[in-house]
Amino acid sequence: MPFSAPNTSAPKSKKTIRLLVVFALLFLFFHFVMTLVYCFPNRKVPETFRQVSNEYMVPFFHQGWQLFAPDVPLYYGKVYFKSSPAAFDTAWVPFGANAEVSEHGKLDYAANRMSLMLMADMKRDLYFEGDSIRYDLVQNGRGFLSFIYYAGELQRAKTGLRPDSIQIKLEVIYPESQGGDALNENLTYIFPWFELK
Repeated sequence: MPFSAPNTSAPKSKKTIRLLVVFALLFLFFHFVMTLVYCFPNRKVPETFRQVSNEYMVPFFHQGWQLFAPDVPLYYGKVYFKSSPAAFDTAWVPFGANAEVSEHGKLDYAANRMSLMLMADMKRDLYFEGDSIRYDLVQNGRGFLSFIYYAGELQRAKTGLRPDSIQIKLEVIYPESQGGDALNENLTYIFPWFELK
């Protein structure tokens, strides 16, 4: 009987399976900790930990309007843009489905999701220097940069040319109470022109 080498593939596959199980358990642990921090915002948690939780939960797991009975929003955002050179004239163009661009329903959904990201970035990164609002940290956030990319692609679809710069306007709109009174005064933020490179 000839001598044969021992079968070493079985121990390697067991190590691989163990490693995958450990990574899966670590991910589950991380997911549940992030969920608890997100669901219990009034607990004393360091602000950096809360920000990590929001960055993880909002884009992927935040409850949308399509599922069960969501909380009534306290406010919502409407985002507009201008581009230079102007493809849509000089007026503010709303993101989402509109006659200038397209009537496709998914555009409204995408614009609403991105406005949630932009408002989360503003809550975290907007600050004042003296009496002036500083947008520089917000302009590096995922929400703002998503709108910049989206606006550039809309202009490219309309004219075939990429814009040189884009300006974004965010309106934070508060719903009315049952008596018809505004719950809060609506806010408007006009970002500085963002030059595309």
